[in-house]
Amino acid sequence: MSQFSSELTPKDIRSQAIEHLHQFLGRGGETSYLRMGDGELGYLMNSRDVKLTGLDPCHYQRLVIAYQNCSYLDLCMNQDYNRQNFPRINLSIASQTYINNHPKTGNLIRDWTYYKLHDYLLGRRCLIVGAEAAILEKLYQDQDYRKLTQKFWHKENSVFFLQPRDQGNNLKENLDLIKLDILVLVLKYNIDTVFISLGGCAKILCYEIAQQLQVTTIDWGSILRGLAYSGSRGDSYTFDYCPYFVRFPFPNYMQAVEKAHPELDQVSLLSIAQAQLKLELNRKVPKIGQVVLDFCRENIQQFQKGLEIYRTNYVSKIPAEHPEISKVNEFEDWINNVYLPEKELAVIKDSNQRLLALKDKHKGQRCVIIGNGPSLNQMDLSFLKNEICFGLNKIYLGFEKWGFIPTYYVSVNRLVIEQNAEEILNIPCPKFLSNRGIPYLLPQDDIFFIKTNPPPDIAFSPDPTQGLNEGSTVTYIAMQLAYYMGFETVILIGVDHHFVTQGQPHKEVISPGDDPNHFHPDYFGKGTKWHLPDLPTSEHHYKIAYDYFKINNRQIIDATLDGQCQVFPKQDYRELFCKSNPIIITGKIQELPKVTVVVTANHPLNTIRKTVTSILNQKYPNTEIVVVDQGSEDHISTVLQSEWDQIRYIQQEKLGVLAARNQGLQVAQGEFILFLGGDSCLSPGGLTQLMTFVKRESTKTDMIFAGKQISQGDTWVNTTPWEDLPDLDDIHIWKLPNLWKPFSDSIIVLRCSMLNLLGGFDRQFYHQEAATIDVVLRLGLRNCSAIWFHRQVCYNKELNMKIMEKPQQLSQDLERVVNKFFADTELKDWMRPLESMARDNAMAYSVRFV
Repeated sequence: MSQFSSELTPKDIRSQAIEHLHQFLGRGGETSYLRMGDGELGYLMNSRDVKLTGLDPCHYQRLVIAYQNCSYLDLCMNQDYNRQNFPRINLSIASQTYINNHPKTGNLIRDWTYYKLHDYLLGRRCLIVGAEAAILEKLYQDQDYRKLTQKFWHKENSVFFLQPRDQGNNLKENLDLIKLDILVLVLKYNIDTVFISLGGCAKILCYEIAQQLQVTTIDWGSILRGLAYSGSRGDSYTFDYCPYFVRFPFPNYMQAVEKAHPELDQVSLLSIAQAQLKLELNRKVPKIGQVVLDFCRENIQQFQKGLEIYRTNYVSKIPAEHPEISKVNEFEDWINNVYLPEKELAVIKDSNQRLLALKDKHKGQRCVIIGNGPSLNQMDLSFLKNEICFGLNKIYLGFEKWGFIPTYYVSVNRLVIEQNAEEILNIPCPKFLSNRGIPYLLPQDDIFFIKTNPPPDIAFSPDPTQGLNEGSTVTYIAMQLAYYMGFETVILIGVDHHFVTQGQPHKEVISPGDDPNHFHPDYFGKGTKWHLPDLPTSEHHYKIAYDYFKINNRQIIDATLDGQCQVFPKQDYRELFCKSNPIIITGKIQELPKVTVVVTANHPLNTIRKTVTSILNQKYPNTEIVVVDQGSEDHISTVLQSEWDQIRYIQQEKLGVLAARNQGLQVAQGEFILFLGGDSCLSPGGLTQLMTFVKRESTKTDMIFAGKQISQGDTWVNTTPWEDLPDLDDIHIWKLPNLWKPFSDSIIVLRCSMLNLLGGFDRQFYHQEAATIDVVLRLGLRNCSAIWFHRQVCYNKELNMKIMEKPQQLSQDLERVVNKFFADTELKDWMRPLESMARDNAMAYSVRFV
C-alpha cells in the first residue's frame, strides 16, 4: 500500500511516488505495472455481460488474474469514479503486489513517462506495442521528431515497434496471436521492457508476458498516442482525448501515417487528417482528459497551417460525387459554424489584452500619420527617420525609395489585406488590422486585430479594445489609435483628400491600369480590386476627430503638401520637420537631454583622434566630451587640446579602463553618459538618432542599449544583441551566461545619477563586460528601466578576445558579480533562494573557456 507523511504537500507526495515507481520498474526481471482504468473497473463491476475497452466477456477471468497477481497495481484513485466504485468489486490481490491507492498519486505512468522515461531507457532494449506503434516508428526515424522529443528518447536507445494485428481490433480472435507476436520479438531481440497500449487487453498481456519471460511490462494506455501526437484513428474528430507531451507539425505527422499505413484509402486518410486537425485546437496539457477547445494563438496558427495542407492534399482527392463527400462537408460546416466564430473572438481577446500595454505609451509626444497621396512624391521625407510614424495600407511600396520603416502600420480594408497579406506580414513593425483580416493572416506577436466591423456605437473611440469606427478611411483609425497611445500632437502628411477616379462610394472595382490616386502607380495597379473612396463621410469623421482632440487639449495638424482637406489647421511640413533641431511641435522646441561621452584614451593618438572626430561630427546639440588620458606616451591630451579646446581632458596614471570611466563619471555634467574606448567611433548620426529615440520613447528610461558594428577581417558585421536578449526586463542574475554575448555586442547609455548611486564601476573586475553586467544587474534592483534602440550606433575595429586569453579571470569575475548581487542591500527576498542556481550557472559558463 502507498503511504506518505501527512506533512508532505500533494506535489511532494506525487514526486516521491514517481521516484518509487521509477526504482520499482528499474529492478528488472518479472515486473508488471497495471492501471485500473474506469472502463476496466466498469467491466469488472458488470461482470462478463459488458464489453468495454477492447475486452470481450471471454477475457474476464484472465483480467481478474492479472489484476490480482501483477507486481504493481495503480488503482487510479485520482478519479472520482474509481474512488467510489472500486470497493464494490471483490479482488483478492496477492500480498506481493504493490498497491498504489493514494488519491494524490493515481495514474502515475503519465508523470513517470514525462520525467523518467529518458533515464529509464538508457542501456535498455524495449518494445512498443499499440495501435499507434507503426506511426511512432516512422516518427522515431524522423530527425525533426527526435530533436523535438529528446527529453524522452535517449540518443542510444534500442527501441523496437510492433503494430498489433488488425490494428488491435477483434481481440477475441487476435489477443493470443498478438501475444505470440510479442513473445517472438522479445526472444529474438533480447527485449527487457515491453510497453503495451491496447485498452483493457494490455493488462492481460502485461501480466502474462512478464510472468512467462521474466521481463518488465508496462500498461502504457494512451501515453503512446501522446508521444506520437496522434488523434483518433478516424472514427470522429469531436471526441478525442490525449495527453500532450509534444507538438509535431501536421504535414509531418500525416506523412508518417501514410508511410506506416500504405493500405489506407483516401477517405480513411481524410478522416485521420480531420481528427489530427481538431487535435491542434485541443487544450495542451500533459494529462488525459476530454476535449476542451483552446483558441490560443499557437493553436490557431497550427490549425490554419494544417488546414491549408488538408484541403490541398486530402479534400482535393475526394470527388464531389463520392458517397463519403459528406465527411468533407460536415467538417467545413464545423469550421464555419464553430471554429471561425470562436477563432475571431479568441484572436480579438488576445489582441485586446496586448493593446493594454500601449495605453498612453507615447503620452505628450507627437506622431506623423502618413497618407498615401501623390503629394508624397513632392516632399523630402528624410525627416521621417526621426519621427514616430503610422504607415497605412500599401505604404510599403515606398520603403526602399524613402529609406525608412514606420513605427506602426494600420490597415482595415478587406481587399487590401486579402490581396497583400504576405507583404503586410513582412512589414517589421507592430501592425493594427481590422477583424476582417483574421481569415487572411495568422495571429502573431506583432499583429493587433481590432474590431472595426461592425463599428462601435461611438463615433470616435478612444479605446480600441471596445472597437474602432472606420469613418470610411484608414486614416481615421490611425487617429483613434494615436489618441489611445497618448499622442498630444498628430501631424498628417500625404492626406491629399482628392481622387482622380470617381464613382459610387465603397463600390468594388478593378483597376484598369496605373493608379493616379496614390504615390505609386502600382498602389492599386492594373487588375487590383479596390473600393472607391467616400470623401464626404471621411471628412465628416475628420471633423469629429478634430473636435475630440481639441476638447482634450490635443491637436491634429495637416502638413500635407497642397492637400484639399479643409478640416484641420494647416502648417508647412518644412517648418515642422526641417529645422536644425528635429524635435519641434508647433514652434516649441523640446530640449534634448545632455549626454556626456567619455573617451578612455588607451590607444594611439591617430585612433583617438578618429574617435573624437566621430563624436564632434554628430551635430547633436547637447553633448559634452571628456577624454581621459591613461598616461599615454604620445601625450594625447596635450595634442588634442591644441586642436579642440571645447573638450575636457583628464590626465591619470595607467589604472585601467574602469578607473578611467569612473574619472569621467566624476566630472560628467550630462543627464546621460556614454563610454567609448579609443578603438570605437560613433556612426554618422548615431547619437542623434539614439537620444531622439530616448526622448520620444520615455522620460523615465535609465539605460539604453543599442547595437554596433564589429570588424571581422576585411568585413564589418552588424551586431543584433536584441535578438539574443529581446526582453530587457528579463535580465536576471540566474541567467548570467545569457548576458555576456549581448552585453559584449551592445553599446549602453546610462543615466548619470543612477550610475553615481553605485559609485561607478567596480575596478576589481578584469573584464569590462563583467563590470557592466554588475552595474546593470544592481541598477535593476533599484527599479531602473531599460530599452532597446534597434540600430547600430558605433563601430569597433577590434574584437575583445580577453575572455579566451585568461579564462580563469572570467571565473573570478562571474563569482564577484554573483557575490555583489546577493550582498546588495536592495536585494528582494524572493531572489535569495535563487542564489545557488545563479552560482551553478555562472560556474558552468566559465568552465566552457578553460
